[in-house]
Amino acid sequence: MDWLEQGKAQVGRLGIGLWLSYPRRARAARRGAVSLSVGGVTIDVPVRSAAEVTRVDRIRHEDEFVSRLLGAVRPGDVVFDVGANMGVVTSLLGRRIGGDGGRVFGFEPHPELVLRAREVVGQVAVESAQVVDVAVGAENGEAQLMVDASPLSGRHSLAGAEASGRVVRVAAQTLTAAAEVLGVRPSVVKVDVEGGELDVLRGAAELLASGAVRAWFIEWHTRTLSGRGESMEAGVRLLEGYGYRSVWRHARGFECHEQFVRDDGA
Repeated sequence: MDWLEQGKAQVGRLGIGLWLSYPRRARAARRGAVSLSVGGVTIDVPVRSAAEVTRVDRIRHEDEFVSRLLGAVRPGDVVFDVGANMGVVTSLLGRRIGGDGGRVFGFEPHPELVLRAREVVGQVAVESAQVVDVAVGAENGEAQLMVDASPLSGRHSLAGAEASGRVVRVAAQTLTAAAEVLGVRPSVVKVDVEGGELDVLRGAAELLASGAVRAWFIEWHTRTLSGRGESMEAGVRLLEGYGYRSVWRHARGFECHEQFVRDDGA
């Protein structure tokens, strides 16, 4: 079975599992909250619909990736969550850092999700976490965001290959510029931007060169990258050129989670 068929099979199994669990998700939505435990961090995520419960469930399916992310955070760290969606991972990071002087910034360009993420983070996390309404990419200015019919689908993207529906104009910044505006230097960065991973890295050249980021956690969207004439391998080579090496990788369908650290062991 080739990678395309494997991807289809895994996506199909995930879809069937989510469909069978619909009654549970509907009950959780009526309760208004769902408990989530990942990497030793437990939060009660406020939910308003079965679709939001599904979004939380997707974090469970990414347990090892998120656990590694949480485990990489140290006291006083600044963490960037690029592609925050409804703010669940941002909230986990905020709770993980707590009041030890660290800060978490979740970046999300989708107008509806920005509002929802701020509500979720405000109810779950401490004041160390906040949501920034900007798209992170290769250039500063404005960008066209392809918006999927369902905001919670996670398929809205500057790349656009997996999205359908309307286009909205959003503010855009490079990761380097975002750090300068916020007046911080991130130690850990998570990237989940539906095929725009290489653009995020290209816009982070100064941060990469400085070695300020100790660890990168990237969700590569291989099908979308391929549609743009790009590849995960190109992103890996880019990071390696700045002195980072891969220490963990897990492929799942059309996605691949990967962790990179500095070669100097910082």
